[in-house]
Amino acid sequence: MTQPTEQLLKDPAWWDENCEPWAQLVAIENDARGGFELMHQRASAHGSMISVKHPDNDLTFYERPEPQSQEWDGEGLPPVGGECECTFAVEQHDTWHKGRVVFSGIDPEGREFFIVDTKTYQACYRSLAHVRPLRTKEQRDRDELLEIIYMNEPSEVIADAILAAGWRKGAE
Repeated sequence: MTQPTEQLLKDPAWWDENCEPWAQLVAIENDARGGFELMHQRASAHGSMISVKHPDNDLTFYERPEPQSQEWDGEGLPPVGGECECTFAVEQHDTWHKGRVVFSGIDPEGREFFIVDTKTYQACYRSLAHVRPLRTKEQRDRDELLEIIYMNEPSEVIADAILAAGWRKGAE
């Protein structure tokens, strides 16, 4: 491997090929023989580190770039970089959060899994039970209308009829 350039360090594909999957930061340390070593670091809990002072030198840590967003239609597992919505057990799966798939792989027992990062939580999933594609504005409006209707007379048919008639939230 040749020493990465600033341009390569901005490429998510380079990170996928050359860095540990958990690494959020990487530094390039030059050695006395003219070579270099990549130093991987997890992201700081207090925000991203930009440089770290070592006794002999300053190392600049570069942040892993955000993966390119990829569309996911709900079929199969979501791709790394794909956006989705997910719920968490810590919230009894009551609230949907927008997130991005940051890793997928196969565990030692041969089962597929993926990790979603929502900036609030990160969670590992083995199925799609608590993960779904991003909803459209129309789907979000429909869900909000259904919530209002359920407070009174539960009926998805009523919501569909109102939306089919052209109602849109905020429309005059």
